[in-house]
Amino acid sequence: MHCRLFPSLVDFRGETPHGTDPMRRLIFILGSFTLTACSGGGGDAAPSSPPVVNQSIGGIWTGTDNSGNSIVALATETGEFHFLDLTNDAQGFGTGSVANGNTVALTYTIVPALNDTLPDGSTSGACTGTGTVQQRQSLSVGISCTTSASSWTGSATLTYDATYDRDSSLALVGGNYEDFGDVLTINSNGVLFEQSATSGCVLNGQLSIINPSWNAYDVAFTVSNCQGTQSVLNGSAWDGIAALELEGGSETLIAAFTGTVQGKTFSIVAAFPEI
Repeated sequence: MHCRLFPSLVDFRGETPHGTDPMRRLIFILGSFTLTACSGGGGDAAPSSPPVVNQSIGGIWTGTDNSGNSIVALATETGEFHFLDLTNDAQGFGTGSVANGNTVALTYTIVPALNDTLPDGSTSGACTGTGTVQQRQSLSVGISCTTSASSWTGSATLTYDATYDRDSSLALVGGNYEDFGDVLTINSNGVLFEQSATSGCVLNGQLSIINPSWNAYDVAFTVSNCQGTQSVLNGSAWDGIAALELEGGSETLIAAFTGTVQGKTFSIVAAFPEI
């Protein structure tokens, strides 16, 4: 692995969705009719309101923010959340949740690309967001971020990308992927390995299934054996999520990672075509 080996995120393009929204289950509480020696009476109690079913935030979401920046959000069914500002090459990572049916709450940290800074010159920011989600269709959020140099607010309206509808499995994702002349290998157990021919950097890690019904993978790896200027990466640990994009009969592994190098956290967004 070497610092320049990661290209920009490619466009997501969907496939035929599968599955339907969950069915709501109505629960009725029946009142009881009681008779006593002294008096009688009663009747059926009114049925309770149906329980609220929260929409899922899970998905690959694409669109623009209020400043016209290209945005991709990746969220899993378990609430892991990554917010990618492709225009400014920044990434947010944290959690997302849904309450009261479709009310979204986000909490995340935003960081710049490797060896870069955020637009205001800072190295990280704390962000929160609220909005609404229409499961597997649309996601609208307003965000507020604060860094050591500034604070700002914004909003984004995103559309669901059916690429997320694909099943996930180690058999499907296993293989060899091209990385600027080097080869990223994922074996049948999800073990990752890559070694850079130029810097000597060695990547060792693990790819895991999150939910086999959806196209999202957990990824974690460490970097070692780097030489020269890349030696600053030695010992750094990275984690994030990935998805497989199928276009024109060829697979590409899309991934968003964050990791800490010399006390600062950075973002890497990668696209690895399968060999």
